[in-house]
Amino acid sequence: MRIRRPQDADEPPPAERAFHEALRHADLAPDPAARARVLLDAIGAFLEHASSGGEISRNRLLLQSRVSDAATVFPADAVRLLARVVQECGANEGVMRTVLREWLRRPDAESFVPTWGAAVDLFEAGPAGLNASITGAVRAKDPDVSPEFRRLATEHLTDLVDTHFDQYEFSGPSSPTWQMLYALGPSARADWFCLLGDRAAQRGDYTAAVHRYEVADRFGGAQAKLRLTRLKDVSAYRALLRGGLPTDQVKDTGATSAYRHLLAAASAVLRGTPAGVALSNATRVKPEPWIQPAVLFVTALVRLKDGNPKTAREKLRQVLDAPAIAPTDHDLAANARLLLGALDGDDDLLAAGARTLLDRHGQGWLEHAVLEPLTVLTAVSRGAPALLPELAVAARREAGDATNRLDPLCVAAARGVLAKAARAALLSRFDESRPLLAQGRLLLEGTTGEEADQLRDKAVRIGEIIERLDSAALERPLDRLAFAALRRDGVTYPWTPRAVHVWQERDAESDSDPRSLHHLAIAQHARAYELELGGDDAAFGHWEQALRYWSRLHRDANFWDMMRAHLTAMMPDATPAEVALAIDEARTELPSHLLDPHVARVKQLGTKQLPRAQAHVELIRAAPFPPEDVARARGKLLRDVGGQVRRLAREGRFDQALDEAGAWMRIDVANIPLAELALDVGIDAVEAAHQREKEWTAHCRPVLDRVGSMVEPIRGLLGLTARQLANPATRRLDPAAEGDPQVFAGKLARYEFWAGACLLVSAAEDNGLDPDFRRTVFRSAAAHLTIAVTLRLPTIAPYNQARALLVNAQKWERSLQGPVVGFF
Repeated sequence: MRIRRPQDADEPPPAERAFHEALRHADLAPDPAARARVLLDAIGAFLEHASSGGEISRNRLLLQSRVSDAATVFPADAVRLLARVVQECGANEGVMRTVLREWLRRPDAESFVPTWGAAVDLFEAGPAGLNASITGAVRAKDPDVSPEFRRLATEHLTDLVDTHFDQYEFSGPSSPTWQMLYALGPSARADWFCLLGDRAAQRGDYTAAVHRYEVADRFGGAQAKLRLTRLKDVSAYRALLRGGLPTDQVKDTGATSAYRHLLAAASAVLRGTPAGVALSNATRVKPEPWIQPAVLFVTALVRLKDGNPKTAREKLRQVLDAPAIAPTDHDLAANARLLLGALDGDDDLLAAGARTLLDRHGQGWLEHAVLEPLTVLTAVSRGAPALLPELAVAARREAGDATNRLDPLCVAAARGVLAKAARAALLSRFDESRPLLAQGRLLLEGTTGEEADQLRDKAVRIGEIIERLDSAALERPLDRLAFAALRRDGVTYPWTPRAVHVWQERDAESDSDPRSLHHLAIAQHARAYELELGGDDAAFGHWEQALRYWSRLHRDANFWDMMRAHLTAMMPDATPAEVALAIDEARTELPSHLLDPHVARVKQLGTKQLPRAQAHVELIRAAPFPPEDVARARGKLLRDVGGQVRRLAREGRFDQALDEAGAWMRIDVANIPLAELALDVGIDAVEAAHQREKEWTAHCRPVLDRVGSMVEPIRGLLGLTARQLANPATRRLDPAAEGDPQVFAGKLARYEFWAGACLLVSAAEDNGLDPDFRRTVFRSAAAHLTIAVTLRLPTIAPYNQARALLVNAQKWERSLQGPVVGFF
């Protein structure tokens, strides 16, 4: 039998012995991380197994120093462990500050939440200066405080207060959580309440957001009232989208915002109830600049409901004149164009509005349009048929029970899309033909009638053609070699230097190898497109080369014979007439197919990237295709701007019309129709002023001077400047110019008539002018009138008075006296 020896009174208890033994093992560890881990584990075990508070108290200083040592390697673990030590036996403020500052340097993301809880325990157990010291370091942007700590603390503490807002709402200023948030910034509780209100608003918690903004206002938050107003505005807007706007969401305890009054007016318009009071309130509250276009737009809707289209038109035009402040203002302007186009029967204007919505929202354009789909699509089918397919696909999807009303438009759009798909397939542009085919099929979904059935059959045949032509593309060893060169690292590219080299060598070796030339044209085109997307000016050289290759194919009868034979083999059930028609259409449309992307690119670049836009215009102008195809492409540039300029001129906004024309004249400097447009605007402005105003010359001189500067380059191209007209030998038609020079000359004659008449009248009526200066003005007037007579004016009034005015100008120049003809 073994008898247990009684423990010596001086011998430490087992837990304490084990603790000291572990510390000795830790001191022997060569690796700092291993040593720190042993220390932390030893301290944790000792705190857990010590039999009495006396054991812990005897080792109080040792525990603190060893935790401080471990904090240099594992600061987060040290903070949590130190909180346990403090709970058992307290701790020195210096030790607590040292351990916490190590944590500020190197926090651990995964354990940040429990570590912050331990830090709060230390702040509450330690002296008042501890919290102030740590938060002061954070506030002062002490370099010991890492960006990672700031990020983690901001995220966690904001989430903490957001989740338990009722606990922290009125907690005292000494709260460690609030003290740290103030140090991280912002430094005022009202500002934090505003930010927490923003968080609630973002997740849709309207009640919580309102409460927090109201509390922020009580705490003196400068932005709280504004945020609360915006929140109520947004809530009212969402209610309107859901189909109604309750009265209690419009009214406010204070002053209701102009925006909410405006929403109430819009809600009344949608319900068909009177909107005058709400609209009056919206304007009475003095709306902010960003809301002004919306006020104008809703006013136009109200006036239309009231049967006052004239005022509605005025308001819609003001919407178009208003500068875009927010992205949604572009939607507002687009809808203003839709309404104006519908009111005025202007299909081009309506199509321009639809194009903006399609560009901004894609297939979701219909959700942002104020007009019903059928009205929009019908106008677009007349004004911009090429736009119809994309618009119609979305409209058909949203039409529901009214789908059959869209059938004729969708069938017409599908017809055009499938024709493009067939032509693209014939030119081996399969990446283009497949999406077109898919779009055509979408347009035909659910349509009824004989033509719809025929087009569905045609779509099946086009799909078969695409697959056959695509699979037959590698018949020759040369093509197999080149197409293999298009693959790099398992990826097939539209072009590679090696593939282009193979086809260029073949093209150089043979007088005419249409297949190699065809592949070469596609590859060079793809190369140019890739560079264009990157904004690389080297693209233009490749565009020129690609167009030259395509031009050779366009003129190569052998290529089209080969295509005819190939298509006949691929479509044994097609008649020779059908094959011939398909080939002829593809050949006819090829130049437009190649130049249209440059037209679209010019419109996209505009004056924002003037040099690139001008370079694309030059590509179109110098394209090696028949003149009529080039003229057609340049005419497309004029189509949109022409409609816009003429509309502005009809509305009497001549300065804006000239701004629009001038912007495009800087892009296409040799476009005669653009210069004619500027002349038209100037002439219309002067004719209107001459009929309406007594002092018409004062208003007309700046307009005439501006127009003269704008058209001077075209006059030089055509040999129609004053100096060139004085010498018939210098008159010429520059081949760079596009348009009818005779039409331009006729409009220039009318411009010169008004320029001369304006000078003559202003000098005749101002007797206070210096005689020599007055004589110079008469001489200039005579020069203008001489050009007008030379270029042949119309015989109608007032142009039939040109010779009489010229005689008077010459007589007044000589003598500064004489009667004034009845024109004045």
